[in-house]
Amino acid sequence: MNDITLWSAIASHNAAGDTGTQTDLILAANAAIATAVTSNLFTCTLSLSGKTSGDIQYLLEMLHIKLYGTSVSSTTLTITW
Repeated sequence: MNDITLWSAIASHNAAGDTGTQTDLILAANAAIATAVTSNLFTCTLSLSGKTSGDIQYLLEMLHIKLYGTSVSSTTLTITW
């Protein structure tokens, strides 16, 4: 995948009024994806502990826009590509 960042999604949705916690969650996902890619992996996980359901839903929408696969189990999000 050439585009491992979610910057375009952040930029377009910041204009639509997302919250700082939503952006923080997207940036955490971006960091997890970047770390996995540099390790030649095709999956990564992210803790959702303490995140609101709205922020989680927002992140899932952003990931799906970028065509990432997602799976949520309890407080862990698995992202695949």
